[in-house]
Amino acid sequence: MTNPFDVIEQITYLMFIRDLYEMDNTRKKDGIMPGLSYESMFAGKEHLKWSSLRDKPADIMYQAMQGEVFPFIKTLHSNKGSTYAKYMEDAIYKILTPRLLEQIVTTLDELYAIADKQPDKKTCAATSMSICSLNLPRRVQTGNSARRATSSA
Repeated sequence: MTNPFDVIEQITYLMFIRDLYEMDNTRKKDGIMPGLSYESMFAGKEHLKWSSLRDKPADIMYQAMQGEVFPFIKTLHSNKGSTYAKYMEDAIYKILTPRLLEQIVTTLDELYAIADKQPDKKTCAATSMSICSLNLPRRVQTGNSARRATSSA
């Protein structure tokens, strides 16, 4: 993948897949306390969970992602006229190699681990994660804030 938009799109899909796993776990835990039952969106498909995939060898993870996980997320919304369904109908899995997928998954897990250590995890939620809120070294930050940080140092 050389097109930056493709790279961002594919990483966003992987973040979404991880977020589905986290959301499913949260809903399950929230239902335990009041004694509510919750049927996982992964019921019968536990092998599609992020936690299961990330520990697989790269080639098996790649095959599962391409052949099962990606088709699964494309059909999550039952309303075919929804914005989600319209956006996902043309979605294409473009990660070229098992090794590249493994590197991206590992890096995402590392970023989420950093975010989980932040005092205000709500600001570091995956889909609204801000590089500046991760307390990374100034040289890693991007945009105008990075230029100001380096010029004022």
